[in-house]
Amino acid sequence: MDINIWLGIIVLLTLQTHFVFSDDAPVLHGKNSIRTVGGVNFSAEVIARREVKITDNFQTYQKTCDRNSMSDDLPERAIMKSEIGVDVMCDTKTDGGGWIVLQRRNKLDVDFRRNWEDYRDGFGTYAGDYWLGLKHMYKLTSMGRWELRVEMTFRKVDYYAQYKSFKIGSESEYFPLRISGFSGNVSDDLKYHNDASFATPDYPDEMGCAAKFRTGWWFQNCLTVNLNGEHPMTQYQSGIHWKSVGGFKTLDRAEMKMRKKPRISPGISSN
Repeated sequence: MDINIWLGIIVLLTLQTHFVFSDDAPVLHGKNSIRTVGGVNFSAEVIARREVKITDNFQTYQKTCDRNSMSDDLPERAIMKSEIGVDVMCDTKTDGGGWIVLQRRNKLDVDFRRNWEDYRDGFGTYAGDYWLGLKHMYKLTSMGRWELRVEMTFRKVDYYAQYKSFKIGSESEYFPLRISGFSGNVSDDLKYHNDASFATPDYPDEMGCAAKFRTGWWFQNCLTVNLNGEHPMTQYQSGIHWKSVGGFKTLDRAEMKMRKKPRISPGISSN
């Protein structure tokens, strides 16, 4: 065999051994890779983890998740259609039903220390905890008027906050949160985050809050609310928080959901 061919084979085997099979070789999305964000080191196990699985043993209905589609025969939670063609978890009972669940921390079985792509696209499972995805929230809230409801439990006591107006901006704006019209049995702590852009450890905010707390949220120097905090807490303010509910002790559960409001008829004022 030509000596140049032999040399080529030897070089290829050497490169393959070093970059593929060597335990010490850097791996782009492997457990050994490290990325520095905001002065904090994160393994790719945190930054690039993808566990998007929004399929479980829930019955799927062809109805759209809105108030007009609700009926007594529906279970409390069902997988239903949305206006943008994405299947969603629907709360069919609370205050007349028709709520699209956009975030849930209930079983605390899903790690919310995620990167930008995960928060944009969505992750988790219907049976456990999950995040619908910012791109879906943006598309939905771009179609008509929406309201937001947040429910949480702390030491077996239930709390809620509701907003008459809820909208998520586009990705080019970093998906800002826009809310107004508060009511509930807690203080309006989320107002502090109004108009804040979404940030993640790999797309950090100017103050470095996302990098510090290793999660994605609408941070605002840094927070009075963070329902995407880590569990269990590893540092002060790093858990699942609504400040007026337990200070910065982590909540037992939290859920965010959105519902489309009826169209405004001519001559009727908006609420």
